[in-house]
Amino acid sequence: MPENLEKTVKLASSSLLFRVLLDVDGSLCKAAGGDVFRKYEDLLTEVYLRTFKKQMKSCISEAASVVLGTKTINEKTVSRLMGVYKKHFKKWSKSKVLLDAVKGTTKKIYLVAREESEEKILKLLTKKPIKKKKIDITVGTDEDTKAIEVLSKQQAFWMGEIYESKFQDMLKKYTEEEILKTGLDAYEIGENFKKTLSALYGFTPEPPKGWKGHPDDYFAALSTNVATVARTHGTLRSFQKYGVTKYQVSNPEDERTCPRCSHAADHPFELSGVTERLDKLIEADTPEKVRKLHPWLSEKEFLKVPKDKLPDGGLSMPPFHPSCRCAIDIVEDFEVNLEPESG
Repeated sequence: MPENLEKTVKLASSSLLFRVLLDVDGSLCKAAGGDVFRKYEDLLTEVYLRTFKKQMKSCISEAASVVLGTKTINEKTVSRLMGVYKKHFKKWSKSKVLLDAVKGTTKKIYLVAREESEEKILKLLTKKPIKKKKIDITVGTDEDTKAIEVLSKQQAFWMGEIYESKFQDMLKKYTEEEILKTGLDAYEIGENFKKTLSALYGFTPEPPKGWKGHPDDYFAALSTNVATVARTHGTLRSFQKYGVTKYQVSNPEDERTCPRCSHAADHPFELSGVTERLDKLIEADTPEKVRKLHPWLSEKEFLKVPKDKLPDGGLSMPPFHPSCRCAIDIVEDFEVNLEPESG
């Protein structure tokens, strides 16, 4: 890693995420959890939360106005409020600042993973340190540029789907409980409703009892997913470029490591088994296609698959679940083509 990395890695200025300079030297990856990657995850989570809470303040205000402006509060009121929630969630998930942050994070982690893995390959081949070179993070091959663009858009799929998969049913439940209470006038209902929404959307330290949709948890998981997907694709592309024939999954193997990650770790996989799937993932343009090529199975289902069969189902590439900390590494007895491909 070059000593002047903080000067050579220039981040765009559209948000907090892009105004932070890297100040880390030494190895970029530390066995499935490098400091650089974690820093990017944390910064992206800040952008998720900052933009989300800004949008949700508008949502709460509009929702409260709907309640206060309704003479008869009933199921139709609930339906109107669900429409308000969905409108604001969609507006947040498509905001330029947020999408720029996701794309910027994907780009930087992907290219840094490419650089780090290529440096490791060359170091292992020559058995001596490789002369450090400047990372020009603005430049990649056409293939890299396309991968970064597509992977960024695919991450946007999951932002839009959080509402339907995680928030919608719980919001409806709490909305009904708050506004269909009897014995309260519209003002009291409106004030109570604002307090409930504020708690649900993370404006108070603790969400109401039974609520499992706190934004901090979901957005931290989303940030980790952005980082792990970009890192996996960047590393595997470098392995492909140098003709590495085998790879393995690595993880911290600590108390937080789940059975799925342990099951996939430290087993040699043939790179040829995933390169075609990588190409298809870059062409995938819907959440359904991405899920089919890179599925997330339940722990029980995942553990039923023998290790040597994991690549057949797209199960040998991290992430394997939300907040997955796994990474890709070279096996000890790796083989490569000594002359790398161009690009």
